[in-house]
Amino acid sequence: MDKLPGSLIDALKNNEIIPVVAAGVSMSIRDKQGNRIFPSWEELLLKAADKLKLENDIPNATLVTTFLEMKNYKEAAKYAYTGLKGPLWKAFIEEQFKPKLDNLDASSASLPKAIWKLSNQIITLNYDRILQWSHSIPSEVTSLTNKAKANLPDMFKPSSDPIVWHLHGHIDNTAELILTPDSYANFYGDGDSVMSDYKGALEALKIMITTRSLLFIGCSLDDADLLLKIHQQQKMFAGNIKPHYALVKASEKIEIEQKLNGTQIKLITFENFGQPMLDKLSEMHKHVTSEKEAKVTPYKDSVLVKIDEAPPKFAYLSANPLGFDYDYQPLATIFKKLPFEIDAFSLTEDNLNALDGYDYIFIATKVVKNKLVIEDEFHCFDKNTFCELEANLGREKRKGIFIFVDKLPTDDQLADIKLPTLILPALDFDKHKKTLLKFYFQVFKNQNIGFYNDIGISCNEECFDFNNTKLKNSKYILHKNMSKLPKTIDPRTINGFVGRKEDLERLSQTISNLEDDNGFLTIKGTGGLGKTRLIKQLTIAFADRGKYEDGIEFIDCEPILDFQQFKYRIASIFNLEQAQDLEEHLNKLAHNKSYLIILDNFETLLHIDDKEKIISLLSFMCDFATIVVTSREFLKLDGEIEYTLRQMTLDEAFYLFSTRMNSRNFNTEETKLVRDELIDKLLDRNPLAIKILADNTPHNKNISVLIDELENDLFNKISEEDLKLFDNATDVHIDRKKSIYGSILYSYKMLSESEKEAFEKLSLFPDGIDLENFKRLTLGGNKKAIFSDRVIKSLQNKSLLESNNTQIKLQSIVARL
Repeated sequence: MDKLPGSLIDALKNNEIIPVVAAGVSMSIRDKQGNRIFPSWEELLLKAADKLKLENDIPNATLVTTFLEMKNYKEAAKYAYTGLKGPLWKAFIEEQFKPKLDNLDASSASLPKAIWKLSNQIITLNYDRILQWSHSIPSEVTSLTNKAKANLPDMFKPSSDPIVWHLHGHIDNTAELILTPDSYANFYGDGDSVMSDYKGALEALKIMITTRSLLFIGCSLDDADLLLKIHQQQKMFAGNIKPHYALVKASEKIEIEQKLNGTQIKLITFENFGQPMLDKLSEMHKHVTSEKEAKVTPYKDSVLVKIDEAPPKFAYLSANPLGFDYDYQPLATIFKKLPFEIDAFSLTEDNLNALDGYDYIFIATKVVKNKLVIEDEFHCFDKNTFCELEANLGREKRKGIFIFVDKLPTDDQLADIKLPTLILPALDFDKHKKTLLKFYFQVFKNQNIGFYNDIGISCNEECFDFNNTKLKNSKYILHKNMSKLPKTIDPRTINGFVGRKEDLERLSQTISNLEDDNGFLTIKGTGGLGKTRLIKQLTIAFADRGKYEDGIEFIDCEPILDFQQFKYRIASIFNLEQAQDLEEHLNKLAHNKSYLIILDNFETLLHIDDKEKIISLLSFMCDFATIVVTSREFLKLDGEIEYTLRQMTLDEAFYLFSTRMNSRNFNTEETKLVRDELIDKLLDRNPLAIKILADNTPHNKNISVLIDELENDLFNKISEEDLKLFDNATDVHIDRKKSIYGSILYSYKMLSESEKEAFEKLSLFPDGIDLENFKRLTLGGNKKAIFSDRVIKSLQNKSLLESNNTQIKLQSIVARL
């Protein structure tokens, strides 16, 4: 057995050793039945292949097993991640690396316990919590990740506080694990290829290995590639004066030496796993100097300045679950006074888990039954207690948490809060406006949290830390990762959305799950029921949260006349309009991308000669994008997920009508007339008919007179012969034709002459037209535009016209009827 090198003994005596723990350490842990808990690399990926097979993803399962046979674990991991990406991946990884700690056999923890005897500061390449669990006082262990820039300097300073740095990520944030080739390149790549979030961690690692000696423990032959990668790609070991060591099994020494040829990593051997390995660690422990006797080499302040003086990071998280419309605009007045760059996120548990490295956290939400409203993984309504929210932030130290709410919680909800936290009723802005506008001055400049004791609640006031917040030449900038919307979806025009909360929630979950499937969703509903408006509303919510970053596209299928036009529209999404073979190019270019494609009014394509080719291309596209179809009939294809949009309830329909009438207060008799005679009997609760009628009716009009006019002057004069005009194949699924047709006739009757003329001219452009081009095409004899912006805006306000950025067109059903 090798003797310990003198340089290693000196490093142990001077407490200059940092253990770097690999998979072999966690693999030593057993459950109470004697079974090994954690898989090896190969076992993990074989399980992933089996999981893919259960999900009927045979291609990715085959690729995983193929690369495993070649011992190319990172490539195998790439296809495991590709196939299981999303909730399946998160659940799979947690199943492998997040066991219940109560089920573990404490007597199997000899190896990690022996490592703790060498140093209180450990780097681990593992994702699990075994090092924390095996410590004598687990609650005292601080866990760091690569984004914890503010706390990484603690690793350079001699300390009795136990610290574990998860260099390759932690199980609590599966999205940040370094496992696939792409994630390795993002972390260990050269120069610009390193993700900005990791540059601070790499700088910290470089500083560490010039002042401390690393001791790799639990490394096998497979891990030697990683050691070589660190050395070759980052050149971190070049020219440093500290030697580094790897504890390896004697039988693997020669092969590992060959792989590490040219590096400055010295190999220390042990005969076998188990007691021989523990004996080697025990031999090392004999040379470790106790804390009282240690004479640790002082570290120059300049070494730590690069990270210690990094500017603080600020995060802002807000909750606005689907179907709710929380107004945080008053907070903008407070935030604009903050001279900081702030990163904005939705308030979800995953985003809270991923806030490593952020010093100050601002949260905006509402309090419901003493709990904070958050969004679940599908952006729907959920709640956290104040303690649960703090737990989701992890164990990382924070310099200040600021929670802006509509009302304060009771004191008992805050009894166990450990972080410095200030809770303010900022959503009740008008009541506390004068005090709230002093937030930056009192909190960050005067460091006077007590200023808000009269209106808010502070916890652990003594723990707030405002050092390093006086930034030079800094100004307020809010960064938010949002996906680009197509021109055909304009958030400014999707307003006044009423009801449909349950539909939004169910559709969000269905569409999100489609990211890991190759089917498509069809939203079926009668004409005017609100399918298009609903999917646009949901798409805006997705884009606001940065989903489908590679592209969101909305295609109105109604003007499409044949397969070639449809194919061209699809190809344009991927900039492949000139491709001779669209399918071949997509197979090469579009895998692992995140696209959302909405095909609106698809039923119009089911009655043209090329429909089979169109359906075939639709099915093919499901492998490259999340596809959502709106239609008046289901397509009846393999992979189709059917969703029938229900009729509006009478309460929803009445609320829609009253809001479109400027929230007019109806008396009891008027309410009954509106609900029973107007909305239910005449308008059939059809949202489009309700909006058109309400938007074209004077807001003070007598309801009895309105109903009489509609019945006697319009609805009773609409004959079955009139409605037969709309009985062609694409109109067969427009139910309630009479209610829509009658409301359109009424609205047309209420238009001015110039509005009627603009209405008729716009019917010539079913696919829409640029507003300025429309005005040019309709110039009068004096070369002046016949139709002013006021006329166009009036048609839009009366729900007859759709406007998306600069494009205008008649509302689809209006144009048809």
